[in-house]
Amino acid sequence: MMTNKILLFLTAGCLVAAGCSSTPTPVEPPKEKVEAPSVSIHQAAYKGDIETILEHHAAGTNIDLRNQWNATPLHYSARSGKLIGAQALVGVGADVNAKNDDGDTPLHFAASKGSAEIVTLLLTNKAKVDEPDAEGMTALHRAARGGHVDAIEVLIANGAAVNIKNKAGLTPLELADANATEVLRKHGAQSAVKLGALSDDAANGNLEAVKQHLKAGSDVNGKDNLGRTPLYRAAYNGQKEIVVLLLENKADTSARDANGWSPLHGSAYKGHLEIVAALIASKAEVNATDTDGDTPLDWAKNKPEVAELLRSNGAKTGANLKAAAN
Repeated sequence: MMTNKILLFLTAGCLVAAGCSSTPTPVEPPKEKVEAPSVSIHQAAYKGDIETILEHHAAGTNIDLRNQWNATPLHYSARSGKLIGAQALVGVGADVNAKNDDGDTPLHFAASKGSAEIVTLLLTNKAKVDEPDAEGMTALHRAARGGHVDAIEVLIANGAAVNIKNKAGLTPLELADANATEVLRKHGAQSAVKLGALSDDAANGNLEAVKQHLKAGSDVNGKDNLGRTPLYRAAYNGQKEIVVLLLENKADTSARDANGWSPLHGSAYKGHLEIVAALIASKAEVNATDTDGDTPLDWAKNKPEVAELLRSNGAKTGANLKAAAN
C-alpha cells in the first residue's frame, strides 16, 4: 500500500515537473454578478467619483449612457471640470465626440469651463477640435467667450480654426472676453463683422445675428456702397423688431442714402405703419427731403394709413414746403 502511495506521489511529481516548462492556461473562476451602485454614473462623473464610475463599468452600465438631455457621463465630467472622472471614463472607452440635444460635445463643455487639462485629454483621444454645436459654435468659440486663455492655447495648438464662423457669422474673436482677444489676435484671429454682414442681417430679419453683431461692436450707423444704414434696410424691409433694436442702440434716424432717402422715406413708401410710428417716436424728421425735394409724405401717397399718421405728426409734401419757403 505504501509503495502504491509512493508511486502515485512520484508519478504526480513527474507530471508537475514536466508541466513547469510551459505557462499554464489560467482558468477564470465563475464570475459573480456585480450590482450597479445606487449613485448614478452621471452623478459620479460630475463629482469625479472614480470608484463609483469603475463600479458601474464592472456592473455593465453603458459608459455612454444618455440622460434626458442626451448627455453622457463624459459630458458631466467635462462640465464640472473633474479631470480624474474624465480620465476614468476615457480610459474605459467613453465616446469623446458624443453630442447632447444641443449639439454639445464634451469638448464644448471643457472649453466653456476653461479646463485646459480636460481639453488636452479629449483632443489626445481624438476629439474633433472644430466640431460645431447646434448654433455653429466650436470649442474655440466657447473658450474665447469665457476668456479661458489656457484652453484657447491648447485648442489652437491642436489645429482649431481661429477664424471659423458660427451660424450668426461670428468668429471666436467677435465673441471673445477681453482676456482672450490678445491671444486670439496673436494667432491671426480676425473679425468677420463687416458692415455688409450687419446690414444684410438687418434687412433679412435675422434678429439673433443682429444682436451678436451689435454685441461685438459693429457700427450701427455704418453705410453700404449705396449709402444705406442697417436701420434704413430694416425699415424698408419691414423688420420691426430689428428696427426697434437698432433704435435702442442709437441708430441714426436722419441718415440718408445716395438718393437722400431716410429710413422714414423707405418705410413710408413701403407702407410699414408700425415702423413709421416707431421712427416718429424716435424723433425722425417727418419733413426730411430727398435729392428731388420729396418728403416721406410724398412717397406715402398710395398708403393712406401711413399718410394720415405722417400728417398727424406735422408732415407736409415737398411742394408744400417749397411754397411755404417762398
